[in-house]
Amino acid sequence: MSDPQAPPIRIAIVDDEPLARERIRRLLAGHDDVEVVAECGDGGTAGREIVDRRPDLVFLDVQMPVMDGLDVADELLVALGGEAVPLIVFTTAYEQYAIRAFEAHAMDYLVKPFSDERFAGTLANARRRLRQMRVERLSDQLRQLLGESGGPRSELPPASETASPTSEHGRLDRLVLRTGPRSRIVRAAAVDWIGADGVYARVHVSGRSYLIRTPMHELESRLDPQLFVRIHRSSLVNLDRIQDIHEVTPGEFVVRLADETRLKVSRSRRLQLEAALGHRL
Repeated sequence: MSDPQAPPIRIAIVDDEPLARERIRRLLAGHDDVEVVAECGDGGTAGREIVDRRPDLVFLDVQMPVMDGLDVADELLVALGGEAVPLIVFTTAYEQYAIRAFEAHAMDYLVKPFSDERFAGTLANARRRLRQMRVERLSDQLRQLLGESGGPRSELPPASETASPTSEHGRLDRLVLRTGPRSRIVRAAAVDWIGADGVYARVHVSGRSYLIRTPMHELESRLDPQLFVRIHRSSLVNLDRIQDIHEVTPGEFVVRLADETRLKVSRSRRLQLEAALGHRL
């Protein structure tokens, strides 16, 4: 659902096929909270246009002449820096690029021909991500203002503590997550997934994320192994949130969560996931 008070989502469409660009424009036309600010037919032009126009979201074809979509993503990371790179949705007719796409931190990956419903789901997920990012930016600005005015200041939220560990095994039953002056207490079972964020971790719950001063290895050791499994060095996943597992290339898997988040399963962690599921992939 769109937020009538939020600014429109600025979108760039990059594809060397005019019909493919036209279809994305048509699908976007049904949403009143989007604005197409750039449309490009090659990777070289796309990089310049995205840097100049700063869209929030880019639908980026993988296979293009001169510079492919993955090269464009790499160029943007260098030109804009990690914080300023827009959300990227790769589009392609070839699934074998999926692993590289997710390694390039793609928000999503649409395999042509994708359905209208699949596209709408991707756009809804982008809308949630952008709303969350705006809230986090405002919170950061507020903390900076409080710090400059002599008020309380904290560069990072305090470590997540257990509010109620299970008495029998000492597992984390609840997490205390700080957002500014507030603390949110969530059951561990309500967490969707946890990603590495430098030496700390970012907890994802119902479309929002919270930075905590607890390293991934400590969370892995304290969370219930019957519920959480480490599928990559940078991600712990709640098994109950996994909707399906897709083999994108022989031996390479990506899990899709209920909120459409897609996470890579590393080869070294695949056996752990199979053991947790009790099933061979």
